[in-house]
Parts: sequence; C-alpha cells; structure tokens
Amino acid sequence: MRRPLTLAVLLTVHLACLPALLAQGEARGSRLSLPPDPVFAAAMVDGLAWRNLGPVNPAGRVTDVAVHRDRRSTWFVGTAGGGVFRTENAGTTFENVFDRQGSVSIGDIAIAPSDPDIVWIGTGEENARNSVQWGDGVY
Repeated sequence: MRRPLTLAVLLTVHLACLPALLAQGEARGSRLSLPPDPVFAAAMVDGLAWRNLGPVNPAGRVTDVAVHRDRRSTWFVGTAGGGVFRTENAGTTFENVFDRQGSVSIGDIAIAPSDPDIVWIGTGEENARNSVQWGDGVY
C-alpha cells in the first residue's frame, strides 16, 4: 500500500497549483489556459507555504524526478519503495512503469538528452535510514 501514498503526495502538489492556473486563465479571458512552456512557473508556487505532514509512512518517499528538456509534460518519478511512475500529461495521471523488476527501490533516474525514449534507472535508495531498501543494479 505504498504506491497510493506516493501518488497522494504528487497529486497534492499538482492540485495545489490549480488555483494559480485558473487565475491565469481568467486573467486572459479564458476558462483554463495552461502555459505552454514551462509547465510550472515559479509564480504558481510562490504563495504556497510548507507545512509538516509527518510522521508518515517512510516508504512513501519520492527519491527522484526526471523531465526531458524537449518533453516537459512527460515526467518519471522514482520512489523509495514503489518503483517508477510516468506521467505524459504533466501529472494529471500516473502509470507505474517499473513494478515488475528485481527491485522497486529507486535511487536515481536519468533521461538521455539525445533521445527521450532512453531512460536509465538506478535502483537502491541512497538515503540511509531504517527503512532503506537494497537495489540490484542499473536498468
């Protein structure tokens, strides 16, 4: 049950930006207008305040996020114990694309600058803690 917690965190951050997006659309005279580039601007999150949510399930951690410079709506999100999730619509929906491998503990994700279809995934979380999981290589 670690994946829903991870997705809940991602969706919370994504939905937190919705009021700013709606306000931008209203200012331009349209119902909803998403900026073409970048997907998220600093002004969208400047008014947000950090708040403590813990203690929470330590396995629900996001360990890395990778976005290719030419495909800004496609993200790969690595988790401490739930694999890798991919979104192709800037976080509206996510699909787990790395849940049938030898290890679902993710330490790093890299997208080839020359080809966004090439993604390297390093398993094994680097943050030493009592719930860390071992990896089994680079995919």
